[in-house]
Amino acid sequence: MRAVLRAVVCVTGLVLSAPSVGSVASAGAPEAWLRDVEAAKARAKDEGKDLLLDFTGSDWCVWCLKLDGEVFQADPFPRRVAETFVPVTLDFPRDASRVTPEEKARNEEWQERLGVRGFPTVVLADAEGRPYARTGYREGGPEEYLRHLAELVEVRERRDAAFARAAAAEGIEAARALDEGLAEIPAAWWGVAYVPELRRIVALDADGEAGLASKYRGWIDSASRSRTLEEIDALAAAREEARDWPGLVDEMRDVVRRSDDDPAVLHLAMLHMAVGYLEQERLEEGIVCLQEGLTLAPHGARADEMRRMLREARRQRDGE
Repeated sequence: MRAVLRAVVCVTGLVLSAPSVGSVASAGAPEAWLRDVEAAKARAKDEGKDLLLDFTGSDWCVWCLKLDGEVFQADPFPRRVAETFVPVTLDFPRDASRVTPEEKARNEEWQERLGVRGFPTVVLADAEGRPYARTGYREGGPEEYLRHLAELVEVRERRDAAFARAAAAEGIEAARALDEGLAEIPAAWWGVAYVPELRRIVALDADGEAGLASKYRGWIDSASRSRTLEEIDALAAAREEARDWPGLVDEMRDVVRRSDDDPAVLHLAMLHMAVGYLEQERLEEGIVCLQEGLTLAPHGARADEMRRMLREARRQRDGE
């Protein structure tokens, strides 16, 4: 049972019936488009290029198909985009046969990491995989889209120039330069890909003289919590894969003991613990975990999953 639901929607909410395989974005895209971000990062480092990550629903999303047909496969885009980027397709089709299980897992990991919620989403990242800009479908065809991408690359160039000034400076001046660089980046990505810069700012402005430490300290805390939640999911996944349900319950009990009463950590631990109980048909204990988890965090995708599980557990308990 998966512990986390990832809700993804096409930006318009429109869908198409599945076209033939040869006409979809992932299958019809130029051969230069890769399907593995790590492989693309290696190529980008070798060739001195950035990454263009296309999050798409190739067999259902209207605007994904329009972007593919009007831009990505239209001359001169395939040739010109390869001059600057290593393009990557991250596909989320309804037909599961279009991606391998490994691709699906990789794509979901990047989707969650970058906070992608709608399709199509196009993310630009440097060769290290650090995102710096995002966009989506735009009218105007391939030439206009290439001009748009060139403008977005300037975001990375300004970021890099500010970070270079920070590397050559000391004290508050270095902190201010880092602050200028981060200002170019959507804040949602600070805790995902820019934690070293955040930590340096906080250290350089330790006395709060520039007011920067307080600005960024919360993002460091948030990044630390995100890593903790990822670690909990990984621990649970290992137990679930082994179908070690008593071990899953014990693992999550230990997480609860070490949680420092963090509601997000407790909420996730309770969800995984409930799975362990329910898989052992210990319905009452599973129901208690779900109820406690919902009290801690009643909103969000995990809460929705907990409510669904709670309804099913109660129906089983009551013999319905």
